[in-house]
Amino acid sequence: EKPIAGWGRVPWQLIPDRPIFMGESFYARGEPPGAYSQLGGEGCFQGWGEYTRVGVGRLAKMLAEGYRWHGVAAYHFWLSANETDLHYNSWKPVCVLCRQWNWTFGGGSKVSRTLKVFNNTHLADPIEAIWALVLDEKVAARETKTFALPPGGTQEWQITVPVPQVKKRTAGEFILVCKRGGKEVFRERKPVAVIDEEAGPRAKVAAGELVVLDPAGTATARLKAQNIPFKQVAGLDEIPATAKVVLVGRDALSLREATDPRWVAMAAAGARILVLEQANPLQHLALPADLTPTDFVGRIAFAENLQHPALDGLDQQDFFTWSGDEVVYRNVYRKATRGAVSLVQCDQNLAYTALAECPVNEGLIVVCQLVVGEKLATDPVASRLFDNLLAYCAAYKPVRRPTAVAMDENSPAFRLLADSGLQFDRAADPLTAVTSGNYGIVILDATPPNLARLAANPAAVKTFTDGGGWLFAFGLTPDSLPQFNRLVGVEHLLRPFELERVTLPPIRDPLLSGITVRDVTMESA
Repeated sequence: EKPIAGWGRVPWQLIPDRPIFMGESFYARGEPPGAYSQLGGEGCFQGWGEYTRVGVGRLAKMLAEGYRWHGVAAYHFWLSANETDLHYNSWKPVCVLCRQWNWTFGGGSKVSRTLKVFNNTHLADPIEAIWALVLDEKVAARETKTFALPPGGTQEWQITVPVPQVKKRTAGEFILVCKRGGKEVFRERKPVAVIDEEAGPRAKVAAGELVVLDPAGTATARLKAQNIPFKQVAGLDEIPATAKVVLVGRDALSLREATDPRWVAMAAAGARILVLEQANPLQHLALPADLTPTDFVGRIAFAENLQHPALDGLDQQDFFTWSGDEVVYRNVYRKATRGAVSLVQCDQNLAYTALAECPVNEGLIVVCQLVVGEKLATDPVASRLFDNLLAYCAAYKPVRRPTAVAMDENSPAFRLLADSGLQFDRAADPLTAVTSGNYGIVILDATPPNLARLAANPAAVKTFTDGGGWLFAFGLTPDSLPQFNRLVGVEHLLRPFELERVTLPPIRDPLLSGITVRDVTMESA
């Protein structure tokens, strides 16, 4: 294919054997801060701050190194120092760049890297290029090579990095250095993580409980290597009604099978279904949620809840490009408005999900459009994620707490609960519900009489909460604050909430599951 450039309606052709000048190829302020969220994370929705600076810097660094690598004669970025300076090091006249961008390695593996040394000076003095892998502040591997390059010359070469075995997740750096005449003229540090890809959980299933539809064979190969028993089937029609866990390997479904309502019926009967990436993702009647598939492909994603069992042992950096072609996801879903919780978000404005779970009665459907099946044998993050997801599905048990609601049935809040699909009983008053012994959750209007009744019976409330019960006071006002403070034993204050900067903690409380900064930001640049 002939390379092209430009974002207009008529892109122009680039001729590789002629000088190429990319004029104003990147103007950062031409997009709002949220547009960089797919590079810098959801913090970009807060405005031109730290996260947006990272997002802009990542894009600038990718463009700068890509242009230099491919011999673009010159290019112009319309940026200011307070927007980013993360790409400045990639402009050094003498440097060594790395073609690959994934930096989470499997312990005991051998990692291939493509390096390229540049001499964009008028001197022909030899250049000493050094690379080193440093883990726990100890050099794990190192190599030096000297190049005699003419002015303007470059040279590309392959290296193999031996990665030591690790017993736990280990942080480190991959360091690139150039020296000339004994003096250091370039240094780049790339954060590295090394994981034991075999340290993840193993799905605990008895013979006949796990049914696998995997024509590609990548998932069954890993199951065999781990001695996990399974029954293999050739299609949806062969999945027995008694299956407790169903694993669908990559690209296993036809469009008809991807829209079949039997998937929801299986989950409703108690099955836990894990669907790896599909060219025809589950959709329409096959899901209990309004997840809409797209044809989007991308190389950067962001975990939303690192405390979830599906992401055990992984970190945010593990979703920044994967091995091989760097692709992390394909055909992701637009996020659902109901029926599903996104666990890994991605793409434009982080409005899409590459991993989501859909509870259905006692069962579960997990849809994963991360390229786990495709890269099971080649990427440590993909293999660890596979183990996590299968073990999570095998052990999944929904938490069911009978709920009572003591609210005005004509209020918008009551209608909101009813529309959400919550199953609940009406309660005449919250104290009766708390003392009945029948409920694990009691939702109440936070009126002065309701709160005063509970505050006057602290022993009953303590017995309820000590037993794992939850009280949800809906619609607290200044009039009811004294009774609320008496109930909880803490003197809270209430003030008017106006147009304000709102942030969420990096590690979310489970109560915030499915909510991102994008959902709460009220103002930004």
